Amino acid sequence: MHTFDKQIPIRLENQRLERMHTFKNSINFGINNEILLTVATRRLDMAPLTLLFDCEDLEWFAHDAICILASEMIAERPSRMYRLEKEAAFECLPIVFLARNESAIFLEVFEKSQVAVPSCEKISATNPLDHYAREKIVVEMDEFKKCWLRNEKELAYQQLLWILGLGIGLTPTGDDFITGLFASLYAKKSFPSFYSQLKDSAKSKTNSVSYAEIREAVEGRFSQTIQKIFIAASKGEEQGITKAINDLKQVGSTSGSDILWGIVFGLKLFGEEFEYGYSNSN
Repeated sequence: MHTFDKQIPIRLENQRLERMHTFKNSINFGINNEILLTVATRRLDMAPLTLLFDCEDLEWFAHDAICILASEMIAERPSRMYRLEKEAAFECLPIVFLARNESAIFLEVFEKSQVAVPSCEKISATNPLDHYAREKIVVEMDEFKKCWLRNEKELAYQQLLWILGLGIGLTPTGDDFITGLFASLYAKKSFPSFYSQLKDSAKSKTNSVSYAEIREAVEGRFSQTIQKIFIAASKGEEQGITKAINDLKQVGSTSGSDILWGIVFGLKLFGEEFEYGYSNSN
């Protein structure tokens, strides 16, 4: 396994770096005319903090700014997001080298148009039930969205019944997703009162632990870990949002990430994009 030196993300964390100089084989990024990061395609262009790409051009960074985020994502543009990885991911750009110690890392690319499910929610090929559950949730929630946007809240509710209790774990994936969705609906003051009857169905369709979660969610009661995301968002605190999301992802094996999946889905019902730290793996 390749080692991963976090020096660059740590030193430049949570900063937006503007493109300053563009050359044939390198691009300088910085703040207030101070060069803080260089991306290059050959060793001759190395500066103190340089990411050296084993490729012919820098088309991925040919835009006005990149963002260094706490989640180790180092760049974001309208259609793609890039994140430093410890080892090869499913889709990777060429190997990257850190100039100081030559440690190899990878840069993973996420197509925003393809992230209906967070990267941490990629369907697992190792567990058929988990695979089925996540596919089912995607299908049913697509129908939920169509009904919701047509203001057919009753029909949308029926889709929730299909995913209630669906999945594996102490709190099944479907239940965690619903919890996140309800958190967003409450945050937008758009929770249909009759959706509270879902707790009655949960008694027979899920386990006691998950039932307790659903029972609280339909009443608008959520854990502080979930609430902190919306509190930070309401204040426009990007660092706070990133931290709150990372904290949520640490809950359970996949529960936190499944809740986040539901939160993002819910916010997008209202046309809101919620990308802070969104693409991240456990």
